[in-house]
Amino acid sequence: MSNKISLLLACLLLPFPAMAQQLPDYTETDPTYETGARLGLGVEKSLIPKTMTVFAEEQIRFNDNFSHFQRSYTTVGLDYRFLPWLKAGVSGSYILNNSTDKGWTNRFRGAFWLTESVKLDRWKLSLREKLQATYYADSINLYQNPKTRWVLKTRVKAEYDIPRSKYTPYFSAELRNTLNAVNPACFVYNESDARWTNTSPVYNDVYINRLRLVAGTEYKFPDRNTINLFIFSDLCWDLDIDFNSSGRQKKNSSGTGYKDYLFLEDTYLFGLGLTYTFKL
Repeated sequence: MSNKISLLLACLLLPFPAMAQQLPDYTETDPTYETGARLGLGVEKSLIPKTMTVFAEEQIRFNDNFSHFQRSYTTVGLDYRFLPWLKAGVSGSYILNNSTDKGWTNRFRGAFWLTESVKLDRWKLSLREKLQATYYADSINLYQNPKTRWVLKTRVKAEYDIPRSKYTPYFSAELRNTLNAVNPACFVYNESDARWTNTSPVYNDVYINRLRLVAGTEYKFPDRNTINLFIFSDLCWDLDIDFNSSGRQKKNSSGTGYKDYLFLEDTYLFGLGLTYTFKL
């Protein structure tokens, strides 16, 4: 048991967030506050008891104070437990996004993760590292974002097993580290028209752009189906590069450096969630 605890603590100290570089100069916009909801329906099937599980889930999300259908996720995947304290998983998702300015767009996502866990009396502590790639199928501005976006998510989670109860309360915190954002350090200033340009974007900027906090409880029915009720908050800090589709600065202002075209947008989303999972 002590070896497992040592391993978990060592993983918690891994420098994944330290990969993030210091952000260059930017203009910070006024924060945006939103409320929303997430509703999910899933199914699981154990292929090898306590070892291999396949799953599928459909999730829909609402934002803008619950009034706007933001996107849907259709996901299939597999979990495999190598050891009592270590499991891995893979998944594929189709994402239908409903943007207020672009309308309906399509994305495809693949993910791979490792989860380490340890039990301390009735507590269960876990660490999950998830590598995720999202492909934007529709046209996007490549001078602002890469066609395929890579991120690394680091999540710690604590669960408590209440004696003689079907409820399992939990709390989790997750950092999202973007791995291949457009690097503003590669932009150049064009003296002739007083604009910044970026005709050959370099996708190697690394920084943390979201903290997700979740608190909830899982309830297990006698037929082993489960329902998950939770509240969450997404605290996001995304860099917005104010370039057009030809790699030129949109605003023709004087040469004041990054503050002309690089903006930090703060978005704080608070919401409610519910997921029902059938165990076959």
